[in-house]
Amino acid sequence: FLNDYVWSRGRRRLITSATIPFRGNVSEWGDRIGLPGDVKFIARPTPFPVDHRGIYLNTMVGEMSGDDEDENWNAAMRQIREISSHHDGEKGVVHSVSYSRAERVGDWLSSDNVIVDEKEKDTSAMIDRWQNSDKDIFVSPTITEGVDLHTDKGRWQVLLKAPFAYYGDSRVSYLLNEENEWQWYYEETAIDIIQAVGRAVRGPEADEAAAFYVIDEKFESVMKRTNPPEYFVDAV
Repeated sequence: FLNDYVWSRGRRRLITSATIPFRGNVSEWGDRIGLPGDVKFIARPTPFPVDHRGIYLNTMVGEMSGDDEDENWNAAMRQIREISSHHDGEKGVVHSVSYSRAERVGDWLSSDNVIVDEKEKDTSAMIDRWQNSDKDIFVSPTITEGVDLHTDKGRWQVLLKAPFAYYGDSRVSYLLNEENEWQWYYEETAIDIIQAVGRAVRGPEADEAAAFYVIDEKFESVMKRTNPPEYFVDAV
């Protein structure tokens, strides 16, 4: 598809992104997407000041997958409540990865200061409802991309769980079990995390500062298995 409709349209191609995968071996990525010829990787620093986009790991409570999730759940919820109290009166997002987990967060924190994204409803409408309410926290599995929470629309975010692709999906299962594509699995997760951070940090201006807190210790495994951009590592 790419060869017929994209690569064949010119002799040279320039692809720009904040989240190019396989940064340690970008030619491998070129091979994966059928990009012909030599591939050169050029990295540029971000113009966003590092102290405006902190990523905090001292909030991690343990792994949030399988049985570990239930074991660490109460500690995770207490941590989110503490983070919220630190940002009292400021809008914040909890990235839940699944709707069922989002509902569980809402039940634990109570509805006094929380709006939970619902699968049956339009997410944009839910965001508008949250923004126009006096509730600080929005819990959602679907807004790691394509959402602009500039300035006071988003001052803090929580990564409750590393957003690994759903193992029960037939494509994911095939890639992991038949093709041993574990590197792809971690690269995709890293991209989602980096994109999530960017939902609330939209520019270099002082009024764009926002904090990102990590609950799931699997974050460290993702960082070790991939080669995240220097600007991202600097913010941790």
